[in-house]
Amino acid sequence: MLQFPSSSPMVDDKSIYRLSRKLKQNTQNIYARLKSITEDSEFVETVFRLYPTVPKYANLRCGLWYHANFDSTCYFKSTDGHTYHWSFSLSRLNLHVLKTALTSHCIMIVDSTRKGKLFPDSFSKTVPIWCCVMNRVLQLLKYGSMSSELKLPTWVHDTERVQIEERMPEWIDTLLKSGIDFTEFVKLYEKPLQCVWISRRTDLDFVDSSFSTDELDFIPVFLVSVSDPDHPIKTTSWEYIQGAGDDHETWSLGLTPQLFWEFKDAILSPTVHNGEECEQVIREILANHRKQSSVSNMQHLYDSSSISLLHISKHGDDEASLNPILPSTKLNSCPLSIGHFSNFEKIEMLNTYFESHLKETSRFICCHDYTQEFSCGKAFSIMDNKKNKRGLEDELASVLQYSETQLASGKELYILGRTGKNEEIAIVIAILCSMFTENYEFIHDKTSREETMRNFTNIDKQFIKKKLMFIQSFVHDASPSRNLIKGLNRYFLS
Repeated sequence: MLQFPSSSPMVDDKSIYRLSRKLKQNTQNIYARLKSITEDSEFVETVFRLYPTVPKYANLRCGLWYHANFDSTCYFKSTDGHTYHWSFSLSRLNLHVLKTALTSHCIMIVDSTRKGKLFPDSFSKTVPIWCCVMNRVLQLLKYGSMSSELKLPTWVHDTERVQIEERMPEWIDTLLKSGIDFTEFVKLYEKPLQCVWISRRTDLDFVDSSFSTDELDFIPVFLVSVSDPDHPIKTTSWEYIQGAGDDHETWSLGLTPQLFWEFKDAILSPTVHNGEECEQVIREILANHRKQSSVSNMQHLYDSSSISLLHISKHGDDEASLNPILPSTKLNSCPLSIGHFSNFEKIEMLNTYFESHLKETSRFICCHDYTQEFSCGKAFSIMDNKKNKRGLEDELASVLQYSETQLASGKELYILGRTGKNEEIAIVIAILCSMFTENYEFIHDKTSREETMRNFTNIDKQFIKKKLMFIQSFVHDASPSRNLIKGLNRYFLS
């Protein structure tokens, strides 16, 4: 019961709203979120123990918070499964998930949801739609006909099922015309993909974990929803938050899932009792981590004995970069690599690294919050946020001019950003559209290249999507935001 001071002659709706907001902030702070995540992770651990050999993927971005050890990540958006807005996204094909499922004959994906639901729409509809489209495309290419049914969970109404089925031919046709080479997947395809749903209401005591994939006539895609809509816990210091890992930019203070699990015992130690104390511990950990990363990087930069570690992957196909300092993936034979610079506290340090090890062969383009040229590269003010919505469009002409100059001189380009899968992907799409052939070869003839860079009449939305799909065949989790894709469309199509 809320008791207001007797001196207040009247309490209006705004006062009640502000007070309820304050109470919610006090109980749903970062401490409450991390406590909720920890409790949910116990369920995930139980499921993982039941299926120890099944490859385990976190559905970005929320799912990554719920366990310390995932084999990889994927990106199935709930919005693609929203009622009356169903979609099959060519920009989120998750081909690495398909390959893992076909080679291992099983796969597991972890995610959570808010709003009292048992499963996110990504699990109720997005993934089942993806399974059906992939099944039918591979069956058509391998057998000449399609026999796979659309298998949705029982709680999805038949009306939705019928309307989704009506859209299937269009999605299948679009995928077949996308230009993706399915040869490898067709060879691997033997049985259809089929979803298996696991939630907090699943009685795990009756789950058969000793199954053999050889005995099944389908490939199970286990969809594990960690959210507990029936959670009873409410305390004076914190309350359980369903889907606590969602929208981490608004509450994490810069803490990442990896750092949380590394320092979980300190962050949620018995001496930490509330949000303020938790925030203080996290800020200290982040400060120490940045300091240690800076020292470590400088040691690598100037320690000549570490040069043997500075191997950069020349193959994008499932082979992670072996460079511990500059993680990057090369786009096959293209003189382009995509990566992130998070190991470098300042761009000046990144430039020093290039001067020491890559000066003769390579240059970098960096997505940052300012524009500045360095001896071995250039930073551009391209950040995907509300304050800089048109940053890509404003800088793209300069980016392409710098890229052309470096590529024409025979240099390889490293396109680097904060994550390796957002702004930097948009830049690479623009470069591929502007100065590369359909076979992804740099146009060396200056006259032809300049004509291509001036004349964008052959570029449409499908052309841009095709470049993104090419990148995703190497950087599987490449996922430029909708705002960036819109920016590319405006730049090339206006």
